[in-house]
Amino acid sequence: MTPRPRLRLGTIDKGLEQPAPYVQIANDLRRAIAAGTYGPGDRLPSEAELTEHYRVARMTVRSAMNLLNQEGLAISMQGRGVFVQEHHQPPIRERTLADVVLTSTNAAALDRLMADLDLSRAAVINEALRLYTELHNHGLRPR
Repeated sequence: MTPRPRLRLGTIDKGLEQPAPYVQIANDLRRAIAAGTYGPGDRLPSEAELTEHYRVARMTVRSAMNLLNQEGLAISMQGRGVFVQEHHQPPIRERTLADVVLTSTNAAALDRLMADLDLSRAAVINEALRLYTELHNHGLRPR
């Protein structure tokens, strides 16, 4: 039996002055993607591999992966793993309003974003309805 290859990732610092461990893991994975360690379409290490590598709970790794998913840097495929996006989507401030509406579960955060972008609630609702209709016409369901 051949040993598994060692992950080419850093470590985390659990000190009080450091960001939360899941943020550090997400940052480490971002650096590895930016450096080309993991390219578009590559599968990222599994939750079990990352849990063992960083010596953290599975939920900590899952939270890190969720950050990468939310940023559009990675995509989760149930039963297959998490993959680096072929075409990286820009940060949330650069996405369309409809993307934000469909993925936002925090009303206060959505209100702050609308204020930052100087948008009315009616504009947000109209854009959400437009996108919902477009998704429905293509046989897709919003998340």
